[in-house]
Amino acid sequence: MDVATYGVGLFTTIILGAIGFSSDARGPLAAKFSNTEGTAAIDVFLLIAFLLVLWAVPRFGRIYMQVIGFVGMTIGMLILLVPQLTAVGAAAHVAFVFVGFILFNLAIECRA
Repeated sequence: MDVATYGVGLFTTIILGAIGFSSDARGPLAAKFSNTEGTAAIDVFLLIAFLLVLWAVPRFGRIYMQVIGFVGMTIGMLILLVPQLTAVGAAAHVAFVFVGFILFNLAIECRA
């Protein structure tokens, strides 16, 4: 669990750079800033999830929310895997990558 959490958290910018998220940026520094902006957009969902969990945990209980969190993290990782397994690779499926990261970040907070 922690490997996935810290791996996604620390390396989101690098993963976005590896799939060519910032391929239209002018120069290496602009590409880094573009990747960082993409990471910040994904990380906003951590805050949204935190606010949702404040409401959901008392209503549904901790165990149920933990199960939902682990299932959501698994589905997010599987969504990230799908573009990589296609013939054209992850660079052609940036939307899949963003959806996988967003779902993962939403589910991470459910592990209250």
